[in-house]
Amino acid sequence: MDQILSPAKFLAYLLFWYFSSSIKNTIVKKILLVYPHPITTTLTTFLVVACFSWIYIISHGSYKMELAMFRRIIPVAFTGILGHIFTQYSLSRVSVSFTHTVKATGPIFTMIIAYIFLKKSITLPMIGSILPIVIGVSLCTATEISFSWAGFIMAFISTLLFSCQNIITKSLFGKQGDKYKFLAYYSTFSFLLLFPVWAVFEAPILLNQENELYTLSSLALLAGFFSFTQSFSSMSILELVTPITYSIANTFKRIFVIGTSILYFGNVVSPLNYLGIAIAIFGVGIYSRIKQIAEQQHRFSKHGKKGTLIL
Repeated sequence: MDQILSPAKFLAYLLFWYFSSSIKNTIVKKILLVYPHPITTTLTTFLVVACFSWIYIISHGSYKMELAMFRRIIPVAFTGILGHIFTQYSLSRVSVSFTHTVKATGPIFTMIIAYIFLKKSITLPMIGSILPIVIGVSLCTATEISFSWAGFIMAFISTLLFSCQNIITKSLFGKQGDKYKFLAYYSTFSFLLLFPVWAVFEAPILLNQENELYTLSSLALLAGFFSFTQSFSSMSILELVTPITYSIANTFKRIFVIGTSILYFGNVVSPLNYLGIAIAIFGVGIYSRIKQIAEQQHRFSKHGKKGTLIL
């Protein structure tokens, strides 16, 4: 855990994670500005991630096809496919920074879904922590120069879908198991599910754009590669540090992605918009910390033990 992880190694993983996420989002946005058909970029991402995941698994001698895994992965893949497509649609209509600020509302959906379907309790501190998220996103929405209702709604839907996916994944697979093998099965099955849809709706359009085909394909493959490195580095960090450290790192990753996208694309951002982003990210960090404390308290009370919370 944190105590045996050298600062240099952790920093290397962290920077690799941050830059992979930022570059992937930048490339996807550049593709969508020229070729606004998100199924193609989503399909390519799943294909590249699947290929690199299986290469990693086979090279580490842990290859063994499990048909039961494919059956359990169906609802995870279905929600993931829709979540990615709606995210791409949002990115094609609004800025990367705005999409990711809206996606900061994820904890709200997760909390509500867990309460309704898993009977998870909601504490007053949790409710209080989501208020900054609501205020921050509302402020960003009101001051966003490139605002689009379609982009805003699609970002919200994608956030809801990914929240559902997180709940489903934890319910079906728990916190144990080979995360890299899960990534391989998930990306493979998602590709197989999405391919027929792509063949019907977007393949004919892409094939008619012969002049753009090579450039678009190269960028899409590159985006898929950075999607894999983002997922790989994320899981590697999660295995090396405590959930608290990971949660904090993930919050700062969102700040990094938003900041780099604003600089790269030269988005005009008002002071109130910056304030909204800061408030929303602050709310996410507070919510993650409160949720972690609540989970620790639940574990202590469940086992009838007294313990010291990890602060």
